[in-house]
Parts: sequence; C-alpha cells; structure tokens
Amino acid sequence: MENQMKDFLLKHKNKKINLLQLERAVPSIEYEPFAELILSLEKQKVLQRIHKSGMNSKNPTLAYRYIINKDKILQDIKAVILLAKKNFHPSIELDIYLNKSIEKWQIDLSYLKKLNTYIKTYGFPTKRALAHERSYEIFQDANYITEGGGRTLLENTKVWNKLLIWPVNNPVSFGVNMQALSNDTHLHLIVENKDTYYSLLPVLQNSQFTTLLYGEGKSIISTIDIFPQQLPLPNATHKFFYFGDLDYMGIEIWYLLRQKIEIQPAVPLYDAFSHHHMTIGKTYQRKNEVAMSEFLTYFSPQQQSSITELFKNGGYYPPGILKTEDLQNIMNKGKWGI
Repeated sequence: MENQMKDFLLKHKNKKINLLQLERAVPSIEYEPFAELILSLEKQKVLQRIHKSGMNSKNPTLAYRYIINKDKILQDIKAVILLAKKNFHPSIELDIYLNKSIEKWQIDLSYLKKLNTYIKTYGFPTKRALAHERSYEIFQDANYITEGGGRTLLENTKVWNKLLIWPVNNPVSFGVNMQALSNDTHLHLIVENKDTYYSLLPVLQNSQFTTLLYGEGKSIISTIDIFPQQLPLPNATHKFFYFGDLDYMGIEIWYLLRQKIEIQPAVPLYDAFSHHHMTIGKTYQRKNEVAMSEFLTYFSPQQQSSITELFKNGGYYPPGILKTEDLQNIMNKGKWGI
C-alpha cells in the first residue's frame, strides 16, 4: 500500500496535495490504516503538513493539505537500485529504474532475477534463437518476450542485442523488381499508405527501384529490422526513400526510421503535393522540432518555405491526393540520385 501511494505521489503533477486527493488514491481502505499510512509518510518526510490549512477532527489527526517531497521518494528508489546493482551481472543496466516507481521495480524484479540467473549461469548465447525459445530459456515463459513486455525489459536493461533473439517483429510486406537484383546499388521505396503501395506496384518492374515496401504506418519502424534477412543482399549498396503523409506524424515516422537506417524523404513524390490544394486538419498531432528540422534539409529553400507555410496554416497533404498516373510517372522518371 505504501509503495502504491508513493507511486501515486510521484505521478501527481503539483507539489501540493489535499487530503481528499490522498484518500482517493486508496479508496478501499478504512480511515485508521489510511491515517497510519499518511503518518508513516510524514515520518519519512515524503509528506510535509501545511499547518495553516488546518487539521481534521478525526483520530489520528491529519492535515488538510500536504507538500510532496518527490526527491525523498526518488532517493528511496535510488537506494534500492544501487543495492541491487551489487548483486546483478554488470551487463544488466538498471539505471532506467531510477526514474520509475518502486511499484514498477517490484513488478519487473522477478523477471530481472531470472535474467540475472540466466546470464550468470550460461553467459550470452552464441547462436540466434526464436523469441519464444529464448523467452522460455530465460524466463520459463515462452510468451513473455513477445506478449508480456519482455522485449522492453531487455532493451531497457541493454541486453537485447546480446541475447541474439530472432525474430520478434512481423515481416515487411514488399514487392521485388527481379530485374534489379543484380545491380550493385539498390533503391528501396517505403510508402506509408496502402493505396499508394498498390498504385505503384504495377510499375515497379519498370522502375529504378529494387523493392517497394508497404510501411503500414508506424509498424515499419519495428518491421524494418527483419528486412535484411528477407532480402539478403549484404555486399550491395542500399538507398532507402520514404513517402508518407506530409504531416507531423508522417515526418516523425521517417525520423524514427532514420535512427535505424539511412533513409531520405522521397523528395520527387513530396514535391508533387505542391500542385494541389492542402487539406486542413490533424491539429491534434504534436510537432517534433528535431524531426522537422532534419526533414527540411533534404528540400530546396523554396520547398522548405512551402512546407513551413503549410503547417503554419494548419494544413497537411495525404498521399491519396495524388493520382495513380502521377505517382507512377514520378516513380519511373523522378530524379532519385543514382
């Protein structure tokens, strides 16, 4: 119960909190154990009474308002993590838990102990294994890595790549230009939209591209990991291009992909938007300043100005605004930097 309350206090947006809000954090508890909990947090200096706000008339007596000492809560978490570090294998990074609640630490602890035992006993594997196999080896639960949050835990503790797990993500959906497979340089076009994919697929064989990939929105950020195994051309040069909605989300998808592979915006396709009227909407999307800044560097000063003005006016462009004939013509005749 105490850890639950500390977790609640850490997440509370304000530095001050009233008694009613504290009661709502643990609605099923009677007053006496609730008061003991609050008094214990006072003793630990997690909560400090605001005396001028008054005291209630119940027994034990509690203040109507408190100041939350979040630093004290984090100090307690830090002490727990630092102690755990002494017993865990040095390859298992635990620092991420310094900014999380004790409750989150306790939820993950049983899995962390199993991970620690596995690495200390067997070391890191030298051969790849399917996700469910490795999951059972480490956690005695075949589904934990793929369905129970295990991948996040392994990534957060910086051991994911060392455990040689293959694969976890779904495969990429893509078409192949068989005539281009013998090239030394391979161009790959990733499109976010399914309609765009089917519009371009019929002319892929006559294009400069080796593959046309269906991004399926944000899914491509994880599925791209398996693409080199799906199309093994290790000794060739690869150039990736991305085309999606010209909105904040589409730009962020490109930016997140860029953290994994070298990929450019498909400038010839984005430039085609300039011949159409913008669509108004998607004001709920958040702007990633870094993503936008890097995205614009691939465009001419005039194009940069047009894109900046587009967003300033609350507009965006969906790929569906372009006709199939125009898309196919750009794919075949566009300047793709070969």
